[in-house]
Amino acid sequence: MVADGLSRKYVNLPKEDGDSHEWTVSEDWEARMGLANDLFQVETSHPESIYSALQAHFANEKKFLEVIDSLLELDHGKSLRIQKKVKHKAKGYMIADGRLWKVGDDSVRARPRIECITQEETKALAYKIHCDHGHFHRDNIKAKLLDRITSPQMDKSITSTIMDCGKCQNFGPMHLHSLLEPIT
Repeated sequence: MVADGLSRKYVNLPKEDGDSHEWTVSEDWEARMGLANDLFQVETSHPESIYSALQAHFANEKKFLEVIDSLLELDHGKSLRIQKKVKHKAKGYMIADGRLWKVGDDSVRARPRIECITQEETKALAYKIHCDHGHFHRDNIKAKLLDRITSPQMDKSITSTIMDCGKCQNFGPMHLHSLLEPIT
């Protein structure tokens, strides 16, 4: 054979017993040990207790419950149309580390995943951000939260947090109203 103008000779090595020259595919340890059944077992990485804990955690959040049921394939009693609809919703979610995550949201900011939390947790987190960062505007709180979490009715949770803040209430209704106006 001639390649790049050079002549090459191929050397055939002598075949010996046990060098596996008679095999077409390399045998693995199963064939050598005489394993009769080629059976593989797949274990889930999350025990059922984590799933039941997730379902209990999101008991008041219908959207997340549907997603969890779809991810776990527990929605067998529902119609095929509803199953397909929820399965489509669940494409953007995953369960990892015992928590529900939204993967690859549609925003321009690059975030691999954000955690899904309940409305009550959103309210507590919004209050903490509102107090720690100078009792600022609704849109500023939402921008801080959207980098880390997602929650149904997040605007409602943030609005009720600002309305319940005692320090902001002391400045009067005009101040509260200005905090709830969108930034334009």
